[in-house]
Amino acid sequence: MNIKEKVSIHFTKLTKTDRKITSQLLIKPEILINQPIQAAAVTLDVSPAAIMRVVKKLEYRGLAEFKLALEEINGEEEIAETSAKKQIISEVIDSYRQTLNVVEEMLDEAQLQRIVQWLSSYPRVRILGLGSSGLAAEQFVYSLLYQDEYVESITSRTKIYYLARAVTPDTFLMIYTVSGNIEFYKDILEQAREKGAKVVLVTMNHDEVLRKLADEVVLLPSNITNFSNKNGLIQLDNRYSFYIFSEILATYFESVE
Repeated sequence: MNIKEKVSIHFTKLTKTDRKITSQLLIKPEILINQPIQAAAVTLDVSPAAIMRVVKKLEYRGLAEFKLALEEINGEEEIAETSAKKQIISEVIDSYRQTLNVVEEMLDEAQLQRIVQWLSSYPRVRILGLGSSGLAAEQFVYSLLYQDEYVESITSRTKIYYLARAVTPDTFLMIYTVSGNIEFYKDILEQAREKGAKVVLVTMNHDEVLRKLADEVVLLPSNITNFSNKNGLIQLDNRYSFYIFSEILATYFESVE
């Protein structure tokens, strides 16, 4: 997995400073490749500790391995001088194409089959999401409608609040959440655990804490790009990853029917 794919996967962990560092290094990796970390930090206008935090968040074993990853992209067309000339339309499409490849790599067939089994066997299926994640929940419902299968999407805070008081052992919940900030879902997750209901979280947050809150956690990459006229990574519509996952899951669902 190259450094750009790792940035996509761990994007939700990155602070504004992290994104500034990563963005500049993707454009000019020689900043860190050809000079000590102290000098690179001066060039990037950050501290050496900030660079090391990025190394850790991207799950490299150390600075040496991080530099090797930067060297691998040093000759690619989308960086250095060429990136400034690249058209926005091409860069956006390339970003989604790369995200699609990472989604394929991250999805686990055995996990998908388990989720589909729950979808097909539980009588009370609810797909949850708020904001843009709610649109992804509704899109999955729409995908299943093509197969004459109806499940309900819950995309308002009020309905989720009341659903938390109506969870039963025969309930299956799938929650779409980009950030993995499940504070709002705390009540419904606790009720699901207490009642023995099944819960799947679909998220872009790789925090290990989430694994303790659901029966399955589906991890997806963020959609990001690096426009040359911006000082930092730009996050594109994350629903793209959700939509691709939903279409794949719906296809699996059809195969078991």
